[in-house]
Amino acid sequence: METIKTLVQNLILIVVLTVFLEMLLPSGIMKRYVKVIMGLVVLVSFLQTGSGLLHQNIDLFLPASTNLPANQEEAKQIMAAGQQLAGQNQSEALHKYREGLEHQVSAIASLNGQLSIKEVHVAIQDDPQNKDYGKLQEINMTVTARIKKSENEEELNPLIEPVDIQLTEKSDEVEKVNSTNLKNNPKTEEIEEVKETVASFYNLSPNQVKISCQE
Repeated sequence: METIKTLVQNLILIVVLTVFLEMLLPSGIMKRYVKVIMGLVVLVSFLQTGSGLLHQNIDLFLPASTNLPANQEEAKQIMAAGQQLAGQNQSEALHKYREGLEHQVSAIASLNGQLSIKEVHVAIQDDPQNKDYGKLQEINMTVTARIKKSENEEELNPLIEPVDIQLTEKSDEVEKVNSTNLKNNPKTEEIEEVKETVASFYNLSPNQVKISCQE
């Protein structure tokens, strides 16, 4: 609106100036030059006004895309909430990964057939900034000797006749204690075998696999 007002004022000034010059100048060639010059001045005024309107129209669209007020505090809150959600999802995924590893270790250790796996705990790298994030670092297991079948469940050889052996009460007690100790105490070689198997499967050193016996 201001641009149009300026254009009208310029045109009025040019017209007044033109009339004044025509009154002062004698009729002839000079009047023609004056009219040509004034026409050029009017043309330049229109061009300047059009250029100003064009730039103004372009600027009308700029605030909608570039001059929007930014709420810095709200942006920080959104970023913080996003990071917190990502951390929770990462922690939950790490927990499930740890549980899956523990079940897998228990299944592999049970392949030995001589030991019963009671507990398995794994330690993994849980620092996201560490290059070994999620890598298995240590395995801790608690085992007992697997209980064998009772004599009634074992198959008897039909070619061998059963023999009754009478034992004294004292001998009976000693035999019972010895049998219990053998059942509850796994052999060292069995433990080492399980340790080597688990360590080899997960590409760990035997020192990273720790096995404790439970009586």
